[in-house]
Amino acid sequence: MRKSLLILLGISCLTLAACNGIKDNHSITLNKNTLELEVNEVETLTTTIEPNDIENPHLIWVVDDSSIVTVNEGAVTALAEGTTDVSVYLNLNNNMFTDPGEPFDVCTVTVIEAVIDPVPVNSVTLSQTSLNIGINEEIALTATVLPGNATEKTITWVSNNTTVATVTNGNITAINAGSATITAYVDENLNSQRDINEKYATCSVTVSGTTPSPTIWVASVSINATSLSVEEDSFDMVYATVLPNNATYKTVTWLSSNTSVATVSNGRITGVNAGNAVVTAYVDENGNASLDNDEQNDTVNITITEKTVDPNPSEDPIPSRGESLPIGNTSVSGPNNTTPADITNWVNYDFFSSLPPYWSFIMGNNKKATSSDFYAESSGGGFKFSQVNYGLQSPLLNSWLKTEVRLTVSQVHGNSQNANQYKDKPIFHIYSYDSEGYYLGMQTYEQQSSFANVTEIKFYIANPEMAYFEIRLNAFPYKSSQCYNFGVSQISIKGWPYGL
Repeated sequence: MRKSLLILLGISCLTLAACNGIKDNHSITLNKNTLELEVNEVETLTTTIEPNDIENPHLIWVVDDSSIVTVNEGAVTALAEGTTDVSVYLNLNNNMFTDPGEPFDVCTVTVIEAVIDPVPVNSVTLSQTSLNIGINEEIALTATVLPGNATEKTITWVSNNTTVATVTNGNITAINAGSATITAYVDENLNSQRDINEKYATCSVTVSGTTPSPTIWVASVSINATSLSVEEDSFDMVYATVLPNNATYKTVTWLSSNTSVATVSNGRITGVNAGNAVVTAYVDENGNASLDNDEQNDTVNITITEKTVDPNPSEDPIPSRGESLPIGNTSVSGPNNTTPADITNWVNYDFFSSLPPYWSFIMGNNKKATSSDFYAESSGGGFKFSQVNYGLQSPLLNSWLKTEVRLTVSQVHGNSQNANQYKDKPIFHIYSYDSEGYYLGMQTYEQQSSFANVTEIKFYIANPEMAYFEIRLNAFPYKSSQCYNFGVSQISIKGWPYGL
């Protein structure tokens, strides 16, 4: 009984010794039982085995949470923040398993976020330090931050005068004439402002040119009719008014919904075949040759009726050169030029030595060797008051709602005893034609004062279809000495986008 008790006591002592990392008098101890690492940091744990009488001891390393650290032959690699235990076992049985009672030791590892020492910016430089650009011009600057591994490298761009030039990510846009300074800096302090210790670079920008006027958009387009009836092979006119008068884009574009029924050009509607169509007038402010939803427009309903055939047609006479033509006949004369003169602003034609380009005389040439070329007289080789022998034809012009013509009178003289004999008389006939030579209408100019006192004659042609005009002296009688001569040194023409 006593012998059995001793044996049991011996076994208990051996078991107690194994629980404290001791078996057969062997123990294993780690050099650290706590360890703190930063993410991605690696440190190697070492072991001490007592007694040191095992050649090539077999060790087994175990990690409780391998998402936090890994271990390879004692080398602990930190993966993520957290805490876990790393254990090492002295595998005395050499069976690759951690058997109960084998010596071991534990190290508690805590992983923290890596603390990186910031790399400060040493310098900021720009691709250009000064610029001279025009209004609406754009140019890009490039910023270089050194060293290349600086912790904070994001560039902040600032303009000190955004009314002259703006900057976005280095892209400079010129707004108005003037000067501005563009600054590029690295906001290392992350406080959305450039501090005295932060590196920066500047570029001086000079903007030159004229600031463009702001765009004035069209508020309305209105046609002077809501419906119109036109016969086949005939035409009629409608007019479009664009408001405000100072809109930036005012050119009216015309469209027909059915060109096999009716065509339209600058408000002139021509009947093709009997039927219905809708004519639209709009201003192409977007410049894409199409009517967009945001563009102002107006419409007119068109009805084309069948052409009425005259059972007893009469043959139209062929007009003489320079003769006024009835509507529908093609002109036998016309302007010499094929490209319309731009009369957006006043255009002056001087007649001092010869006819200006594209002007022509009709029914004779009354060129006279005087200080002015367009010369009229009651006797001799000029205008004869008793007949319409002479007249003047203008170049081809751009059409406007109203065309103003001014004649600068250079000579007025005569031997009439009655200077008022032509007062309140129709001095001129003005004939207007469209671009295809169709006669549009005639108006007269009546002298309202003594003819001898005239220095300038003004008249208006209020027809947007007018492409050129003719000035012809009216025929009224004179008696022997009762005559006046006059000369014109300059004719000035201007188109207006609105009517009288």
